[in-house]
Amino acid sequence: MPYYPKYQHSEYSNLIEDGICPCYDWFMPKLIIEQPGVPAMTVDLKNTETSFGRDPDNTIVLIADEISRHHATLYLIKEQTYLNNLKSLNGTYVNRQRIIERILNDGNDVWFGSKCRGVFKDEMDGMTAVS
Repeated sequence: MPYYPKYQHSEYSNLIEDGICPCYDWFMPKLIIEQPGVPAMTVDLKNTETSFGRDPDNTIVLIADEISRHHATLYLIKEQTYLNNLKSLNGTYVNRQRIIERILNDGNDVWFGSKCRGVFKDEMDGMTAVS
């Protein structure tokens, strides 16, 4: 189970058990995705795991032919967002560098292959909790 220290013993603890990040909507990490022939979409990363690929069982289905059936996965762990490439043939890139795994930061440019682009947005990136 993911660890969210500031929510562990609160009214949000049941959300953590259900795999949902207990963030307010305006601070929730997002991925803005652009695909060929499809309007851009904004994905709120409220689940602890979000999968990307051509197969319909993915959380987000990407339509480009060069996308693997199970291309990549985003994980929210300890208030950070990790992007993992799932051994896809055409790769996953962050800021033009091919990755296996990477922690994402606000404004990172993410590519699934060469045709599906995402921009990672995290308004909480760099903020420190105040007690």
